[in-house]
Amino acid sequence: MLLYQRSLQLLSLTIPVLLSCLLSAVMSCAPPPEERVVAKVGNREITAGQVRAFSESLPQAARQGMETQEALLEALILQRLLLLEAETQGIERLPEFAEEFSGFGERELGEAYIRLKVSADLDGRQRAERMKALTDSLWLDHRGEIHRGAVQLVSEWLAAGRPQLETAILDRHIGVYESGQLTTRKFIATAAAGGKAVTRRLSSPAAIASLARSLIVGKIVFWEAKSLGLHEAPNYVAMVDAERDKLLVRLTLRKFAGTAGQGGYEAFVAGLREQYGVEIPTRDPPE
Repeated sequence: MLLYQRSLQLLSLTIPVLLSCLLSAVMSCAPPPEERVVAKVGNREITAGQVRAFSESLPQAARQGMETQEALLEALILQRLLLLEAETQGIERLPEFAEEFSGFGERELGEAYIRLKVSADLDGRQRAERMKALTDSLWLDHRGEIHRGAVQLVSEWLAAGRPQLETAILDRHIGVYESGQLTTRKFIATAAAGGKAVTRRLSSPAAIASLARSLIVGKIVFWEAKSLGLHEAPNYVAMVDAERDKLLVRLTLRKFAGTAGQGGYEAFVAGLREQYGVEIPTRDPPE
């Protein structure tokens, strides 16, 4: 009898503890609010945290009409639908995609390196001084050099109204640094890509040499950033992925615009929703 009473006492003490542990375990298994699934597009989930990140990434001008969580979610669902369509259509394999996306890593790596070296807390004048000191230092450290003969050839070519240049001239180096070089061909192509505003400034050998130096410094900065492993940083990878997604969405819409049939944009979006399937789970009402 005494043993039976002690067993009951032990159970009365143990059961609340077990229930408490079980409740804690269940609570710990519940996902945090940021990870709560708010929609599914195909077999891909959209979480509340992704909607928040999407909202924060929007420029102020793009926020009009998306003041509510429902509107933001619908915009993000559309983006995911367009990405799925891009993958289905193989848009990543289009030369247009490769051309627009090439060089992104170089530009962003350079910007990341500059942000590391030049404090955002400085005012405009201080930042300019720090930037000049940094680029001068990089130029010296990497033994940058401008070839005056090639600069003079480019100057004469521009002054003569841009006649046909020989291949031997195009392949000359207008500048070099320890890890690479800048050919006259690449310099001319880069200047032309900048438009008339850039080419108009190339009115003297000094201006041509200055632009060539700036382009080479950009290459040096990229080399420095890569050597520091900045391209392996998670935030850099996320930044590249975000830009890639933006480009895929843009090209998908452009491809739709070129092949749009009857029904227009609304029919196109409705077709995507039906093709890939969109599910928005209803939230349980608060108890």
